[in-house]
Amino acid sequence: MPVGDEEGARDPLVRTYGINSPFEEFAIAHTLNRLGITTVYARAIYMTGTKKIEASTDRRKYASHRDLLDPEGDPVLQEDHNYITIRGYYNGPDQWVAEHSNALYTPLDLARALDRGLIDEEQCQWHLDMIKAKLHHNGFDGSSLKLNDLLVALDGNNSFLKDAAGEPLVIICNFELIWKLA
Repeated sequence: MPVGDEEGARDPLVRTYGINSPFEEFAIAHTLNRLGITTVYARAIYMTGTKKIEASTDRRKYASHRDLLDPEGDPVLQEDHNYITIRGYYNGPDQWVAEHSNALYTPLDLARALDRGLIDEEQCQWHLDMIKAKLHHNGFDGSSLKLNDLLVALDGNNSFLKDAAGEPLVIICNFELIWKLA
């Protein structure tokens, strides 16, 4: 449970599904990219070498992952450690970045783009709704996503990276609260 939300008041779906483990987040990111829903690139998961101090309040993920073992035979998700996920800094599609070393894009979440006046509230809501609809169409519940879970990419002139339809390309950067529908 998120700190300060032990009762799930902030998002009732967290109470139902829990927050995704790093392994679930990466599996979701890879699946969504394969389906053509753009996400930041999931690069690596590291388990910290030191034991964590705080106890987990939601132990369901440890139970559901107990049969996923590392090469030494230990569970990949261990309750006594924290995990760090490494995600790519989104400065354009990988192939494009490889070809353009001098003019890369800068990621900015939709909430900040709205605050800076680069996009209006109606457009932000439309993009958020479109992402949620794409997720649902592809078998995922993204209803808990917020504006700061989505990125746009800007060039040096504050112009958006565009999708095939000419709309700003919206990139999912948070996978904690996206769940696979049964």
